Amino acid sequence: MTPRPGNGASLAALVGLLGVLWGFGNVLQGDVWWWRVALVMVGVHAVLFLLRRRGLRLAPLAGLVALGLLVVWVFVPGSTLLGIPTPATAHALRQHLSLAIAVVAEEQAPLIPPEPLMTGMALGFGMLVIVVDAFARSRRFALWGVGAVYATGLGIASLIVGANPPLLAFVVAAAGWLAIVAARSSVPSTSRLVLASVMGTVALVAGVLAPSVVAADLTPAASTWGRAPVDVFGRGINPMVRLGENLRRGDSVEVLRSITTAEEPPYLKVATLVDMEGGTWAPIDDPDGLPYEQPLEDIDPDIESTVEEISIAVDDLDSTMLPMPYPAEGVRGLVGTWSWHPVGGTVRSRTETTRGQTYVADYVELDPDANQMRERQALLPPAMMGRYLALPDDTPPQIAAVARSRTAGLTNDYDRVVALQDWMREDFRYSETSPVAEGYDGNGVEVIERFLVEEQAGYCVHFSSALAVMARSLGIPARIAVGYAPGEPAGRTNDGERVYSTSSDALHAWTEIYFEGAGWVRFDATPGVGRATGFDEPTISGQASVGDLPNAGNATGGTPQDPRSLTEGEQGADAADEGAAGGPSQAVVAAVGGIAVTLLLLVPGVARRARRWWRWRRGRDQAEPLWREITDTATDLGIDVPIRATMRRQAEPLKDHAGPGLVAVVASVERERYAASPGNVAVLDEARSSVRALEDSVPTWRRWLARYFPRSLVRRSN
Repeated sequence: MTPRPGNGASLAALVGLLGVLWGFGNVLQGDVWWWRVALVMVGVHAVLFLLRRRGLRLAPLAGLVALGLLVVWVFVPGSTLLGIPTPATAHALRQHLSLAIAVVAEEQAPLIPPEPLMTGMALGFGMLVIVVDAFARSRRFALWGVGAVYATGLGIASLIVGANPPLLAFVVAAAGWLAIVAARSSVPSTSRLVLASVMGTVALVAGVLAPSVVAADLTPAASTWGRAPVDVFGRGINPMVRLGENLRRGDSVEVLRSITTAEEPPYLKVATLVDMEGGTWAPIDDPDGLPYEQPLEDIDPDIESTVEEISIAVDDLDSTMLPMPYPAEGVRGLVGTWSWHPVGGTVRSRTETTRGQTYVADYVELDPDANQMRERQALLPPAMMGRYLALPDDTPPQIAAVARSRTAGLTNDYDRVVALQDWMREDFRYSETSPVAEGYDGNGVEVIERFLVEEQAGYCVHFSSALAVMARSLGIPARIAVGYAPGEPAGRTNDGERVYSTSSDALHAWTEIYFEGAGWVRFDATPGVGRATGFDEPTISGQASVGDLPNAGNATGGTPQDPRSLTEGEQGADAADEGAAGGPSQAVVAAVGGIAVTLLLLVPGVARRARRWWRWRRGRDQAEPLWREITDTATDLGIDVPIRATMRRQAEPLKDHAGPGLVAVVASVERERYAASPGNVAVLDEARSSVRALEDSVPTWRRWLARYFPRSLVRRSN
């Protein structure tokens, strides 16, 4: 009868599952995510191990409880009260999971995982630890159940990016599976080892070949209408404003080229975000209460404006949302069926994509002076106003306090918005990595508070969201636009027209503010990207009129340098400055995490060695500690020692392993326990020889496990 696999098989299953987790290294960039998820997995397994050693039948249920607590302590510790989960903890977890689902559904791999995605990964793999633990202890499913989990996990990791996971992932997973085979019998049969080797080889070959064979045809096969499904924003645009991962990818490509009659290329908008739901800005799915916009009709005739033309040729962008200037009068030259979105003036299609499209758009450029803007209120019709001022119930009051303090003394909405915009462009720092390293990535109101009050470093998501929320807190209608910042010069045509190139690095988000008679006006608070909004002050007899905020803006003063287009030497300097000011780099965090996990894994072995050292000292004049050391060593090595039995009964299974010294130790212990005058019989050398004999009687891998994962530390007392 095949023996039932126990803790050895369960530990082997965990090791293999850590290999599967490593297989997602092609999907998720960096190392920090692996260590954090692995820490949760090891913690769950430790709880299961301890409880099963105690014979608790409800160990899986307790493992689920432990998983929940570990995820809370690792990923949302700030929501607890002295480590105890609170209602805020449940809210934080729901928010993390909803954002994780959005990232999985809409992001392109590989990406640097945001905190919510790491939370979801930890929950998923933590539950897999419980599943493979149950499989590994089963007579029927130990091999096939665990093997199916490994194969499925590595297959998913392969097909997501159409590339092989790291070889180490296959090796570790295969080693874990083969160790389960070995754990099913103290002396594995030759046929069983041959079967395991063949299956391991087949799995490895299948894993290597699967991406190239399957992934090439996967996309067309997934289409309902015989064409590849639309990659919603290909190469980087995400309507959920999860732009950080895209900006940090580093695989910049040219998205489109354009020619315009204007002096400077315009921003190109693809989506408008109005509502803040679940801690993030959302695209407009429900336009109820927001009538069709007529942007050109909102412009007061007193404001100077010009109609410009832009020709756009899209290259590497697959999207149903068309990059368009705002406000646009019309578009021509598109292939297929396209329609205007009723809110935001964007253009989209249900059947076509942008790839290969060449089109011409007419748009309006406003040129009011600063006083004309100061005379206009930021007001919408009452039916629309509420939605453009709405903020989540849990918005921290500190955000409004910051907005009021920064606009104190200003008497009009235009100067208030310009003051907030210029404050962030001048005093804040652009960084794509600091939000991730400091743990405040995203655009929810809690993130915005930390961004404004503490960090003051981030990328366009943080700046546009912060300006919009602050404006709404002051009663100013605001929304978010997503698209591309103005392109960079890329030569001239044969007719001398300047050509502009827009790359995937130009992916951007900015803020739009509504003013009566001017419509929705763009404001960009992100330093070093695009152009700030600030209209010219009117001049009278050569003197500039003085408004509430002189010199508010630099729209006419040239474009600030984009930090992402610096030379190689400047980039190195910037990276060094950012590392010094923004906290430890991901490599440092990964190293610290790796050291912490390694030390945690070494704790049981160190404790066990300390116990042995103490027993050897006491064993110079006592035999009892020596006997305890012999039985504990046997337990660590997987030799079954009856817990509740006489000493001679306990010694029976050890005779074939412990050598002749065991007899002397047993006799000495019996004299100590039962003789009237036991005397002082030194048997330390015999005990040491018995321990060495026990260790030499088992395979090397069992000695390794006994050294670093000693079972005797949780052994029930006699």
